[in-house]
Amino acid sequence: MGYAIRMGIPEMEELWNSLQKQYRDGSINKKDRELYKKWGNALKKLSEDPMYPSLRSHEIEDLSRRYGMKVWQSYLENKKVGQEECIGFMDQIVRR
Repeated sequence: MGYAIRMGIPEMEELWNSLQKQYRDGSINKKDRELYKKWGNALKKLSEDPMYPSLRSHEIEDLSRRYGMKVWQSYLENKKVGQEECIGFMDQIVRR
């Protein structure tokens, strides 16, 4: 059973939509293409299993209490400590 992912802050959804449009029309630059692919892969894994090991997902409890829904932080990739790219998903993850 999968999960529906809802991006909780407009800026994240706007960035995702922009990257997706650029990717589809071929105008995306190399750095943004890499981000788009990593982000897409992370979203796919997140929708299949929010606790997928490489995502290193964890709840940010203070924000979950504040917003009344689960707020998670997950990683796009794992590098050396201190060099990880992360992306926070202020989302409610709902079972489909």
